[in-house]
Amino acid sequence: MSLLRAVGIVIPVGPASRRQLALAWALSVLALTAGGCGIRPLQHDELFGRAADAGSDAASERPGDGPRDAPADLSVDLAPDLSVDLTPDAGPDGNDRDAATEAPPPACTAESCAAEEFCDELTGRCTPRSGTGMLSGVVTDRCTGAGLSANVGIAGQHHCSYIAKGSYFFTGLPLGTLRLAVALEGYQLASMTVVVGAGGTVADVALSRATPDGCAGPAPSPPACTCVGTGCQ
Repeated sequence: MSLLRAVGIVIPVGPASRRQLALAWALSVLALTAGGCGIRPLQHDELFGRAADAGSDAASERPGDGPRDAPADLSVDLAPDLSVDLTPDAGPDGNDRDAATEAPPPACTAESCAAEEFCDELTGRCTPRSGTGMLSGVVTDRCTGAGLSANVGIAGQHHCSYIAKGSYFFTGLPLGTLRLAVALEGYQLASMTVVVGAGGTVADVALSRATPDGCAGPAPSPPACTCVGTGCQ
């Protein structure tokens, strides 16, 4: 009875004939149907496909819209345009600016550097000889391990390693990466890079024999090391 009362139909409570009840029921069904309140089960697509559009004025299709049951296209292109034009700019003469680079200066030579400088073959520049770096090490025969008296040079300075001990020691070197060279007659020239730091660096050098037999033959008998040239001590 509450449903009938909600739509404005009130049936008096009291004894009534079957005919009166049937007539009242028919009128109530007719009123519910005419007022859009007909009761029927909802279909699956109405519950899930069109539930969001049930109470909206935009439920009707608009010109240009697709079918209401078609899923909306929610794809979004999130890839940004990262293309970069790497073509170099052209100069006033039409040539590329990057291609018109200046030629590097010629490498230094021993003659092109001043007396207080040396020609650094690693950088190709004249570099001051003096500094606060120290370098020490031992020169030995690779086959026997015996100390050799060889000519050791670095940063424009030259020393002879001590006879029978092969030890050498440099002070006042410029800091940084330098080229160390060790030469002794009868042995192959040794050349290596060393990093000279403020606290001092150690670089031991083992010379390989230049004889065809290598370690199988007799050991070379080089003359005593003599230090000659600029910066030799």
